[in-house]
Amino acid sequence: MSLETYYKLQRLYLAPAVNRCWEREQLSVLKALGKEIAVGRDTRCDSPGHSAKYGTYHLVELNLNKVLAVELVQVNVFQVICSVFQMII
Repeated sequence: MSLETYYKLQRLYLAPAVNRCWEREQLSVLKALGKEIAVGRDTRCDSPGHSAKYGTYHLVELNLNKVLAVELVQVNVFQVICSVFQMII
């Protein structure tokens, strides 16, 4: 199988299947949430010795130990998100 075919199959079949599973999981977690939730977050935007252009942001419900959201964002946007969440939390 050529690399082009591999990426085409991944784009047409694998990525949509993973996205559907992730969306179903998110819906089930949101339905399981009660009125009070405990939320934790984690942010990563650099590896030692590297200049990062992107960062990851994770939001977790601590009582259920379930991931609520994962985002990959540019570092300049990432810094704004971090400052907004620090004001909220």
